[in-house]
Amino acid sequence: MKKYCCEWFSIYHQLNKETGYNIRVVKFTSQKFNQGSGIIDDKGKIIKGSQVPFRFFLTNGYQEFSMLLPSILINFCPFCGQNLYEFYNKDECANEIEGETFKL
Repeated sequence: MKKYCCEWFSIYHQLNKETGYNIRVVKFTSQKFNQGSGIIDDKGKIIKGSQVPFRFFLTNGYQEFSMLLPSILINFCPFCGQNLYEFYNKDECANEIEGETFKL
Protein backbone atom coordinates (compact mmCIF):
# COMPACT_ATOMS: atom_id res chain seq x y z
CA MET A 1 0.00 0.00 0.00
CA LYS A 2 1.21 3.49 -0.83
CA LYS A 3 2.12 5.67 2.13
CA TYR A 4 0.59 8.82 0.56
CA CYS A 5 -2.31 9.32 -1.79
CA CYS A 6 -0.22 11.66 -3.99
CA GLU A 7 3.13 13.44 -4.08
CA TRP A 8 1.68 16.85 -3.17
CA PHE A 9 -0.08 15.51 -0.06
CA SER A 10 3.22 13.90 0.93
CA ILE A 11 5.05 17.22 0.68
CA TYR A 12 2.52 19.23 2.71
CA HIS A 13 2.06 16.45 5.31
CA GLN A 14 5.78 16.14 5.97
CA LEU A 15 6.44 19.87 6.36
CA ASN A 16 7.41 21.10 9.81
CA LYS A 17 4.33 22.27 11.75
CA GLU A 18 5.79 25.78 12.04
CA THR A 19 6.25 26.04 8.27
CA GLY A 20 3.70 28.03 6.25
CA TYR A 21 0.79 26.07 4.82
CA ASN A 22 0.86 22.43 5.80
CA ILE A 23 -1.49 19.48 6.23
CA ARG A 24 -1.81 17.89 9.66
CA VAL A 25 -3.31 14.49 10.41
CA VAL A 26 -4.59 14.71 13.99
CA LYS A 27 -5.70 11.73 16.06
CA PHE A 28 -8.22 12.41 18.83
CA THR A 29 -8.43 9.99 21.73
CA SER A 30 -11.26 11.60 23.73
CA GLN A 31 -14.44 9.57 23.55
CA LYS A 32 -16.35 12.83 23.82
CA PHE A 33 -14.80 14.11 20.60
CA ASN A 34 -15.19 10.84 18.70
CA GLN A 35 -18.83 10.16 19.55
CA GLY A 36 -21.39 10.63 16.84
CA SER A 37 -21.98 9.24 13.41
CA GLY A 38 -19.21 10.94 11.45
CA ILE A 39 -18.58 13.94 9.22
CA ILE A 40 -21.47 15.08 7.04
CA ASP A 41 -20.76 16.20 3.46
CA ASP A 42 -22.46 19.10 1.66
CA LYS A 43 -25.27 16.77 0.52
CA GLY A 44 -26.08 15.62 4.07
CA LYS A 45 -24.49 12.16 3.73
CA ILE A 46 -21.93 10.70 6.14
CA ILE A 47 -18.49 10.65 4.58
CA LYS A 48 -17.34 7.04 4.42
CA GLY A 49 -14.67 6.35 7.02
CA SER A 50 -15.16 9.60 8.96
CA GLN A 51 -16.00 7.66 12.13
CA VAL A 52 -12.27 7.02 12.63
CA PRO A 53 -10.49 9.17 15.27
CA PHE A 54 -8.46 11.11 12.68
CA ARG A 55 -9.17 14.60 11.39
CA PHE A 56 -7.32 16.43 8.64
CA PHE A 57 -6.43 20.10 8.83
CA LEU A 58 -4.88 22.59 6.46
CA THR A 59 -3.01 25.04 8.71
CA ASN A 60 -0.84 28.10 8.35
CA GLY A 61 1.76 26.78 10.79
CA TYR A 62 1.76 26.81 14.59
CA GLN A 63 3.84 26.10 17.69
CA GLU A 64 1.34 23.85 19.52
CA PHE A 65 -1.83 22.28 18.09
CA SER A 66 -5.12 23.66 19.39
CA MET A 67 -8.72 23.50 18.19
CA LEU A 68 -8.61 27.31 18.27
CA LEU A 69 -5.95 27.52 15.56
CA PRO A 70 -6.94 29.14 12.30
CA SER A 71 -7.26 26.03 10.14
CA ILE A 72 -9.49 24.36 7.60
CA LEU A 73 -10.90 20.88 8.24
CA ILE A 74 -10.56 18.90 5.02
CA ASN A 75 -12.15 15.56 4.12
CA PHE A 76 -10.59 14.99 0.71
CA CYS A 77 -7.07 15.54 -0.59
CA PRO A 78 -6.98 19.04 -2.09
CA PHE A 79 -4.63 17.76 -4.80
CA CYS A 80 -5.94 14.38 -5.98
CA GLY A 81 -9.43 14.16 -4.40
CA GLN A 82 -8.76 11.00 -2.34
CA ASN A 83 -11.12 10.42 0.63
CA LEU A 84 -8.67 11.05 3.49
CA TYR A 85 -10.66 8.95 5.99
CA GLU A 86 -10.28 5.88 3.79
CA PHE A 87 -6.60 6.37 3.03
CA TYR A 88 -5.12 7.68 6.30
CA ASN A 89 -6.53 5.60 9.15
CA LYS A 90 -3.48 4.27 10.99
CA ASP A 91 -1.54 5.85 13.86
CA GLU A 92 1.61 6.07 11.76
CA CYS A 93 -0.10 8.75 9.64
CA ALA A 94 -0.73 11.09 12.58
CA ASN A 95 1.29 14.29 13.02
CA GLU A 96 -0.43 15.07 16.32
CA ILE A 97 -2.02 12.76 18.91
CA GLU A 98 -4.30 14.05 21.66
CA GLY A 99 -2.78 13.40 25.07
CA GLU A 100 0.74 13.03 23.63
CA THR A 101 1.44 16.16 21.58
CA PHE A 102 -1.53 18.31 22.69
CA LYS A 103 -4.46 18.41 25.13
CA LEU A 104 -8.01 19.57 24.52
